[in-house]
Amino acid sequence: EEAVNEEPLPELPESGKYSDIGFRYGIGGFDASDTTDLSAGKFLMMRRDDPKIYELSMYWIPEEALRKGDGYRRERDDVPYRQWEERGLLRTVPGNTVPKRVFVEWLEEIKQNYDVYTFAVGYDPWHILGTDEEQLQQYTGKALCEAVRQGPQTLSMPGKELRAQFAGDMVVDGHNPTNEWCRMNVQVSSDNNANLKFHKVAGKAVNRIDGFMAELCAYVAYLRHKDEYEAIL
Repeated sequence: EEAVNEEPLPELPESGKYSDIGFRYGIGGFDASDTTDLSAGKFLMMRRDDPKIYELSMYWIPEEALRKGDGYRRERDDVPYRQWEERGLLRTVPGNTVPKRVFVEWLEEIKQNYDVYTFAVGYDPWHILGTDEEQLQQYTGKALCEAVRQGPQTLSMPGKELRAQFAGDMVVDGHNPTNEWCRMNVQVSSDNNANLKFHKVAGKAVNRIDGFMAELCAYVAYLRHKDEYEAIL
């Protein structure tokens, strides 16, 4: 995948609130892990009279999964998870799994810390269902909580548009290395109808694409509610 704009995220004012520089609402996207893998969250923000998309990101991984590789899991992923944790790009959680409640907790942190509210959410329903899905629906309202099915019929057109945003330097994520690693691991193929499919390079588990899929889920939710969202910026 193309790299995003390398400019830093907008500098926070003294208040520490993104709302004071024009951001009021954002759209969340989540890709949940099955057991020991990464879970990813994205939050896309826009402001009036600015065509760019600004992206906050967070990743979660079970502490027990990191212990196996002394914080790096070199035998599996070959990336510096502990360094990313120290930089605040990734969080570890106790045990062997990541509870889905971290997603709503992170959205609430964004509201409390930056005064930016969640307008809508997109998520992969494969691992978010039952009470976890209900929590997201309660947080945003059911009509603004989008289950994004993982297949070309759902993802092809939004994927093409998101790639165009990348190519036009319209996505700003602060040069996040975890994001870049996930995007680098995405392989794109197409069927006879030019529908795009997104999967891991060489189909290998070590090539994590969770961050990109969370990003795409958020972008799908944005497209489904584009007019309503842009009207309140």
